[in-house]
Amino acid sequence: MNRKIRVLIVEDSEDDTILLVRILRKGGYDPEYLRVDNAPSMTEALKSRSWDIIISDYSMPDFDGLKALKLVQKNGLDIPFIIVSGVIGENVAVAAMKAGAHDYLLKDNLKRLLPAIARELKEVADRKKRREAEKALSSSILEQKKQESVLKEKNIALKEILSQIESEKEEIKQHMTANVEKLLLPTLRELKRKGSSIDKHYIELLEKNLSNMTSGFTKTMRDRISRLSPRQLEICNMIKSGMKNKEIASLMGISLRTVETHRNAIRKKLGISGNDTNLTTFLNSPAQ
Repeated sequence: MNRKIRVLIVEDSEDDTILLVRILRKGGYDPEYLRVDNAPSMTEALKSRSWDIIISDYSMPDFDGLKALKLVQKNGLDIPFIIVSGVIGENVAVAAMKAGAHDYLLKDNLKRLLPAIARELKEVADRKKRREAEKALSSSILEQKKQESVLKEKNIALKEILSQIESEKEEIKQHMTANVEKLLLPTLRELKRKGSSIDKHYIELLEKNLSNMTSGFTKTMRDRISRLSPRQLEICNMIKSGMKNKEIASLMGISLRTVETHRNAIRKKLGISGNDTNLTTFLNSPAQ
């Protein structure tokens, strides 16, 4: 089945047009063609439909191939433009190619017409594919930039949210510390002043633990020693305040052996080996 092709023929000779159409048909094409021979009719032809190829005579009474070529270029069309002329010198042919013509042939030697058409149709198809690929790439890059911009905005928003959370946490911490220092500790001191010796002992322990909380000791311990259990953290607070094993056992209602077991476990989790490092000193060290 012959391949359909839309051909705009810029030619003032009807006979030469028929010859070109005959060659196309013999070459396996089914041409849909239109002949024009002046600028207005060619302009109208370019606007009215799309063309696969343009075959133009070089010299005509009221028009010529270079003017026809400029019309194509003016309209920004990528259509193969082949000049076919009865008389054309080498200098003229070179000038036509430099102006943008894709090929030139002599009317008395049209053997190269079909190969030239096949070549130009392939090249224009390749150019179209490249443009589509470049357009797709540009769209992809643009979309990537949009996504990066959206991600950047989200990151900024997330940082603002995290900053706000940290600010609120610090505000809560300061509020709690202030309440402990202004409300609880004075009350405990008053109770200690009025209470019995046993009451004073418990109150002193509670007072020290509250002081440790407000000083940030418990938070630091949780941040650095996350493997310690709540009971071990409690014992750490007592050891830090200077309490002995018997006092801890009495206050917590556990055996002395259990306290010693907890101390050994705490030392192990803190990475304290041997007896050279005192646990109380270690817990009270500023680095902790």
